[in-house]
Amino acid sequence: LIDTGFNEKFANVNGLYGAGTYFGEDPAKCDQYVTSDSKDYYYVFMARVTLGKPYRGKELLQGALQAPGPFTPQGKKLGVTKAHDSVVTHKRPDLDDGKWFNFREFIIYYGDLAYPEYILQYSRDK
Repeated sequence: LIDTGFNEKFANVNGLYGAGTYFGEDPAKCDQYVTSDSKDYYYVFMARVTLGKPYRGKELLQGALQAPGPFTPQGKKLGVTKAHDSVVTHKRPDLDDGKWFNFREFIIYYGDLAYPEYILQYSRDK
């Protein structure tokens, strides 16, 4: 990752917003996805991300291979006429169980839209 940058080919199509690379503005969100090394240190990247024309995520987009155009991957009409470059989520009720998403997320579908600028090492209080 340090040498080659982000690569969407490793993305999981079953993610809530499809096969994108997910970024969070709050370190607590990123902390949900890390595992420690042998010395109990954790690592996250601080990245510069270009969103272009973002789609304001109002519904889940599982199966998406790119940012939305006029239709979801399931064929549901979104009411937009032009394609987007990325997805930005909002704090909102979860469509499945009524809970709130606590963090905004930024999803890109082409790794070239982000640059891993720093790697941060940290530990958690015991």
